[in-house]
Amino acid sequence: EATPHLSAFVVPLTQDGRLSAKEFIGGRDKMRADQTSFAEAVRDLGLERGIEGSRATHQRVQSYYGAIERQPGHATITPQAIEPRVLRKGIFSKDVETPEAVAARVTAAVREGYGPTVAAAAGARQEREKARQAQETARSLRDRLKPVLDALGPLNRDMQAKAAQIIKAVGEKLLAEQREAPR
Repeated sequence: EATPHLSAFVVPLTQDGRLSAKEFIGGRDKMRADQTSFAEAVRDLGLERGIEGSRATHQRVQSYYGAIERQPGHATITPQAIEPRVLRKGIFSKDVETPEAVAARVTAAVREGYGPTVAAAAGARQEREKARQAQETARSLRDRLKPVLDALGPLNRDMQAKAAQIIKAVGEKLLAEQREAPR
């Protein structure tokens, strides 16, 4: 094996012997906080946290770049392409394609010719959907922060920074209380 690796299986057993990933991980808020603190720890490596609360979905890197690199093609239908082909030729007769078979053959050729264009359009649609989701996430975050921003708006920068420190300290205290509270 050129690159050794290690596999680990974590079984989240609670104190009373139950399986509970939620208690092990700490729930959605704890996971969000873990992702944020991890992003802060690796920021010096040039990595940054994704949009918090984003509704984006994963797309494989290979399919993303494959769709980008495919050049759109053009399908051309020649008069010969729509002529029925001879399927079997006998001494006194010949079997030719039915109109349905001709239509199926031409349709397959058109689909093959426009396949990359359709894939690129699907990629563009995915990008548009990602942009819409990012805007929706930003709008949701802005709406949640509006009361805070309205309260801080009239203050000068120094007072805004001081208020942010107070809010952070209160938030940390409330989070600690939340962790200690029985579920």
